[in-house]
Amino acid sequence: MNLFIIARKTTTCWVFDHEHQSTVNEALCNGTENVIDWYYEVVNKRSAEIGDQISFYLSTDKFDDAITKIELLETNQSGSIYIDDLSNMNLWLCPWLQGYFGEVPKKIYIDCKTVNTISEEELDSIMEHIYK
Repeated sequence: MNLFIIARKTTTCWVFDHEHQSTVNEALCNGTENVIDWYYEVVNKRSAEIGDQISFYLSTDKFDDAITKIELLETNQSGSIYIDDLSNMNLWLCPWLQGYFGEVPKKIYIDCKTVNTISEEELDSIMEHIYK
């Protein structure tokens, strides 16, 4: 099974939205924010442009573009703790994960990229040039 999310940093933490269970501003916390910060820095260093969000493609199946995998260390009703192979950091994923995947995956393969966003003013300016 596959999952695609775009995480954005708020003033307090990383969050994401997803159509599953009408998820809005789901916090990525309890160590997960540290791993995302680490990947945000790594991805931005290899990217020509620095974005203000980071996209994650996660799969329970190994895929060629995966840059890392996380492996389950322990799980209970309040969430699951994984270790990331590349950063060697622990992260916590809430029970939302089990609701999405239908189980707590033992391994999740991951790719991530920065996402550049533009303001409405920038978009208006671009559209103005297009329609001239």
